Amino acid sequence: RYNMQYNQYNQLISYDEINVSGLSESFWNSLIGDNGYGNIGGLIFSSFDVIASQFHLEADMDSMVGTLNGLFGSGNWEVCTLSSRENIGYNGRNQMTEYTEESWQFGEVDVEVPILDENGEVIVDPVTGEILTRSGKQKLNVRNYTVWMNAEYDGKGRLTSYDQYSISSTNLGIDKFKSYVNRLKTLGVTIPLREAGVVMNYTFFRGGIYNRAGRQIGFHETNGMIGSYFEDGILKEINSVSIRERIASYTSYNAIGQLLSYQEKNTGPTGAESYTWQLDAAYDYRGRVVSYTQENTSSDGRVSRTRVTDQVYNRLGQVLSYHDETLHFNADGDIKYKTITDRRNTIYNAFGQALFYDEISKTLDGRNALTQSDYSTYRVPEDIEASLYWLNGEDVVFTEYGSYNNEDVIIDFIVNERSEDGTILSYIKKMYKDDGERGDLLACEIVKNTEFDDFGSPLVQKRLLVSGAEFLQMDLSLIDWENIESLAVEGKGKTTIQVPTDLHKTFLEDWGKLNAIEVADLVIYNQTGEKTEYIITQYDEEGRPSAYKEKTLDANGNLILQNAFEVKYNSEGNVDKLYKREGTEGDFIELDEIAVRDIASKLQDEYKFLSSDNLKA
Repeated sequence: RYNMQYNQYNQLISYDEINVSGLSESFWNSLIGDNGYGNIGGLIFSSFDVIASQFHLEADMDSMVGTLNGLFGSGNWEVCTLSSRENIGYNGRNQMTEYTEESWQFGEVDVEVPILDENGEVIVDPVTGEILTRSGKQKLNVRNYTVWMNAEYDGKGRLTSYDQYSISSTNLGIDKFKSYVNRLKTLGVTIPLREAGVVMNYTFFRGGIYNRAGRQIGFHETNGMIGSYFEDGILKEINSVSIRERIASYTSYNAIGQLLSYQEKNTGPTGAESYTWQLDAAYDYRGRVVSYTQENTSSDGRVSRTRVTDQVYNRLGQVLSYHDETLHFNADGDIKYKTITDRRNTIYNAFGQALFYDEISKTLDGRNALTQSDYSTYRVPEDIEASLYWLNGEDVVFTEYGSYNNEDVIIDFIVNERSEDGTILSYIKKMYKDDGERGDLLACEIVKNTEFDDFGSPLVQKRLLVSGAEFLQMDLSLIDWENIESLAVEGKGKTTIQVPTDLHKTFLEDWGKLNAIEVADLVIYNQTGEKTEYIITQYDEEGRPSAYKEKTLDANGNLILQNAFEVKYNSEGNVDKLYKREGTEGDFIELDEIAVRDIASKLQDEYKFLSSDNLKA
């Protein structure tokens, strides 16, 4: 941050700021060395004056990219953000009430791009359902302008209202954006200016309410877009608005200030009102939501109740996958159906927008009868969509064209057996002579997947190739799989199956790292900064912890000691016996009644840890 300007009252009224993100590991290693020591000041801060003098919103981007490449190394940085905040205003209590900010993001980021066929549809592995991707680069050159104004505060200095307007060069183009911003700076803004081809986003925030701890529990917020845009040369107007009101009496936080539950009233463009009630939010050790329950009530009285669990994030804090179970009720409160959805493989662009993902979903009615087969949906930019249907029986799930014994063939892939979670255990490849349609059945290959990775993709298979005539006489249940050779998916044998993509391998690496981290279910801190973590390792049939670890760490996070416990409960659900093992090896020793009573008093009575309704805390 530089060019900081102050008024006669020593209040900051403007500044410029540079932020460079995506610095590579190789850059940091070269900077500080493998041993963690290095002359950071000599290498970086000596160049600061050069950056501050050369980098500004009207500078040439190529020259700035060259400077960054010289400083960090080409390919060792991703996105540079320049921002200039001006016209910072204050009230009589020295509280900020307004500012304008222009920002510019530019750079190049690594992205995974879906491979599309000649029809513009996603290509997927017919066996695993994995989206096939290739590595690519996405260039950024985006400008934003924001006006923040009319801020008001309560008697304790907490923000209660403000107005915000913003436009982006993605809607205007950079040259027109610059011209429009100059007009805004000259004329000011109270409502969005109406000019052809300009769309402005706005937010009106009102009624901020806080609890005793200073945490926001209620507000009234209006969000909208107003303006016009060109579509196929035709000017179209847009004036969209939505209102949400967070109801203070339903907002609560956990002991460390994380939002636990809230209820919101939503009003759409037509005036229809709906309600959202979210509760039971649970967080991981990085403060990211991993599960929650949400109930939605539509304007016509229909209700849905959703339980989201197992949210997995990438290193940027974006959700990659989750498990969703939703119950749908009619206006009378009767259950109509249930949907179970597993979202996987979400991929984002440099703006954090989800480019595409795939979902495996099934729908059941109120009697738990399957009403819709499992399916996987792939969503990609510009509404390009392709669907794979994992159907039962002889229904074809995927068709491709190939060759067999020097003849053109049509190949149907048919799922023969799946596990309860949808993993394909075996499938059949039927190869028909291509006569413009399916001709004679020439051959069939029956494939049995025997080993899988964490995402359900096969690692090892067994394959049996037979003629079409033989297949028609076969009983698949009588195949002697024990005496058929196992083949690695990577390509050994006469049939080549698509190997996992680089993206998939990255998922596996991140998944392995996530699984290697033990996320505590309960953390207790003492006044010296030490903490004790309790990690559940096994549950009994009643959903109570039957085994857990106890780890004590110093203020720097270093492990001091570790114990393991096994728990037995009596018929009333109270802790009856405890068995303890010190360290990671050795036998478990039964604790005496006094020790059991002390531990149960803390972990069962006080913290509800040793119970079926334990919550991460």
